[in-house]
Amino acid sequence: MNNVNILVTCASGALAPALINHIRKHSKFTTTIIGTSNEDVSKNAYVLDKFIQVPLGSDPTYTDYMMNIFSKESVDFVIVGSDEEALALSKVKLQAKNELDCTILVSEHEVIELLGDKAAVYEKLKSDNIEVPPFKVVNNNAELLNALESFGYPQKTVVGKLSQGRGGRGFSLFVGEEGAPEWCGNGQRESRYESLSFESLKELIKVDSKTMIMPAMGTPCYDVDVLAHNGRLINCVIRERINPSGIPFKGSRFIDNTDIEKYCESICRSLKLNALHDIDLMTMEDGSMGLLEVNPRPSGALSASLKAGIPFIDNAIELFMFEREPEITSKNLVSEVIPVLDLIAY
Repeated sequence: MNNVNILVTCASGALAPALINHIRKHSKFTTTIIGTSNEDVSKNAYVLDKFIQVPLGSDPTYTDYMMNIFSKESVDFVIVGSDEEALALSKVKLQAKNELDCTILVSEHEVIELLGDKAAVYEKLKSDNIEVPPFKVVNNNAELLNALESFGYPQKTVVGKLSQGRGGRGFSLFVGEEGAPEWCGNGQRESRYESLSFESLKELIKVDSKTMIMPAMGTPCYDVDVLAHNGRLINCVIRERINPSGIPFKGSRFIDNTDIEKYCESICRSLKLNALHDIDLMTMEDGSMGLLEVNPRPSGALSASLKAGIPFIDNAIELFMFEREPEITSKNLVSEVIPVLDLIAY
């Protein structure tokens, strides 16, 4: 069987050992695994064949640094762990393939740029007749107050998030009379405004960048691991979050839901996803699925799906490195609820 030199970025992350160990134990390929991180010493070096310190993905020298590593270490396949690295490495995806025969598991640069703007993603999906949650884009305080009122505040709870903010960063919760949703976190990332009048909000808030305003969605919440090839869905695993806010991470359980799978299939097709991505979903007021965001890289908890028997990494290597169709033996490889914490514990 082919030997594959794999490079995993963000190798110092809490869940990185689970991902790396599962690749070693369950891949049909013989693997050598190199890890990179901006930390000078990785606490996860014990699971790696080699560890290399690198700049942050946002550093202007990052891509040159990584290209040198790809060349020197004869890297065959790269698994990207952060949004910033996905954006940076998407710029050199073709160069790495053509010059070094190195496959970077990331969608094309224009796709990654689009995913960095949540409002633009919603507009693209709407243009393709794919349902998204109701939202408004605001750029100043007057537009914010109008949007809040249009979504029923102060009776209803409304959320705001920077259109180009990463994950839960830049997230605001405008708590109405109905109270905060049960999934809401403990304030580690969001700014919370409890039942304030419009006059009070005028004094407290200053909107100076593109922000999305939308009704607060509810539970259940889902992480969907998708492997897509030129917009075509190859693998899809749906994980319902045990702790919807995600902080602290308490795991999730696998479910089988044809409607969610079809929804994510339409998202992959519309956005032309061409890699392994994590799609976050919540539940809208009418009970239908609502897109939260499409992440430009795989989920940090991908190891759960790997350990459950879904060969995302092997299939990605087949598709993008060897350019051949992977063998898909079953569309639903998980038929029971499996606690993710049990899967990733070591």
